[in-house]
Amino acid sequence: MLLPGLLTLLGLLAAFLPAQLRLADPPDWVPLLLLLGGAVWAFVVWRKRRGRKRALAFGAQALVFAAMAYWMLVFSAYGEPSKAPRVGDTAPYISATRVRDGARFEVTAERGEQVLLVFFRGEW
Repeated sequence: MLLPGLLTLLGLLAAFLPAQLRLADPPDWVPLLLLLGGAVWAFVVWRKRRGRKRALAFGAQALVFAAMAYWMLVFSAYGEPSKAPRVGDTAPYISATRVRDGARFEVTAERGEQVLLVFFRGEW
């Protein structure tokens, strides 16, 4: 059961370590392939010699793979960070209704003033 755990560890390191060390990120499929390899290998070992510990190891590695795949797919929906606005950029046209008093708010009316815009990404 050493090899499946090693593959899972390598997959997690490939996903998180480059960003911490300020290295180039590998393609998303590299950590997912390593994690999938660990889960498949654990499943093969469990099928050959069944046991509670091997079943738990397989379940844990499959769960890590599924969680990582979900995490990568969800966060890949954010797009490239280079397209994000920077401090000092001109804000796009935004018009909204204020919650507090129901008045209409337009960013263009606030030109020359300091305005803090907070965007929340949500699903509602």
